[in-house]
Amino acid sequence: MTEEKKLYKTPISLVAGEDRYTCPLSLCLNTYIGCQHECVYCYAKYILEMYKQWDRRAPCDPEIVRNTISKSLAGKRNDNIAKLIRMRIPFRFSNLTDPFQQMEEKYRATFEVCKILAEFTYPAVFNVKGVTGLTTPEYMEVFKKFPCVFQFTIVTDDDGIAKKIEPGAPSPTERIKALKILADNGFICQVRYSPVFPGIYDEPESLFKKVSEAGCKDIICEQLRVPTNKKQAKLINDALGFDYIKYLKRKGYPIQKEPHWWKLEQDYKYKKLLEYKELAKKYGMDFTVCCEDRPQVNDFRNCCNTDKYGLNSMKYTIQMSSKDFEGKTEDEWIESLEQECPYEDKLREFFSKGKFCNCLTEHEFVNGKYRKKAKKSKVDDWI
Repeated sequence: MTEEKKLYKTPISLVAGEDRYTCPLSLCLNTYIGCQHECVYCYAKYILEMYKQWDRRAPCDPEIVRNTISKSLAGKRNDNIAKLIRMRIPFRFSNLTDPFQQMEEKYRATFEVCKILAEFTYPAVFNVKGVTGLTTPEYMEVFKKFPCVFQFTIVTDDDGIAKKIEPGAPSPTERIKALKILADNGFICQVRYSPVFPGIYDEPESLFKKVSEAGCKDIICEQLRVPTNKKQAKLINDALGFDYIKYLKRKGYPIQKEPHWWKLEQDYKYKKLLEYKELAKKYGMDFTVCCEDRPQVNDFRNCCNTDKYGLNSMKYTIQMSSKDFEGKTEDEWIESLEQECPYEDKLREFFSKGKFCNCLTEHEFVNGKYRKKAKKSKVDDWI
């Protein structure tokens, strides 16, 4: 098999399903297929294993990225991805892999794609645990040529815990060091405290202090969802050395089972989120909540907080528009949006079937309109 045939041919994608209507940054760019970090909580690992793609471990073809951007900006493509590119929605690196994993040393696919972004001055948000090449002068010189924000996923500042749940990833110590180098060189850095592991590492003051001192601007938080799928749950249990759900129940954590996930009960979860928000403020950082059903926790409409750094986002997504559709009909809401939606028909379908209640648990859909539920939970008083 030639090297050309091994290349990953679909690096640019728009996330499917409900995420397309919730995430303001769902235009994704994966410079690799598969990931060497093997994090036990990774949803991408489970998804790609079903399609026998996780162990493929191949770089993308950078020329596909160049051609897609070029044709989209020139109006020679008119699909949803092309429309979003013309809107200059940032690429999110990455939803299925890590752009700076160890393979980058051999293939340099991320570096080559970044040079292409520099040609078009095209914006990007990097979701990273990997540090390969990341802080070298060669890479940082390229990063300076297009708008970008770096989001470091750091679940814990305990290197020992991290080694169990992220066995192939650089240690938190290495990531914080990389964050500081980038911040010292003028780059915007954020930390994704995600996922929060209740009972394992859910008191993050030492982490917040360290990343603040390193130059982190924002904390983005998401609680762990433990899969009910036995194969996925086994990865977490084997890494920790015990049955995690039984452990949480024994410790008295208010956890409930849903069709696909075990989750913390809403009131407890949001009480903790508000504690984390105050902790982030204590150390001079802004705080946002990712996909946690309660955008009211956020002070900023974009749950990745990237709009304040000049990066555009999908303004019609629920995380950004939920405060505006209260009491409106479908047509009234669509008319009020700040931005055209390339797939308005599907957006209308979600609205008209009341599906946004899945994203915003405090809402109900009555007579063609969304409204706050009459019965309030305790968290409404906290907010």
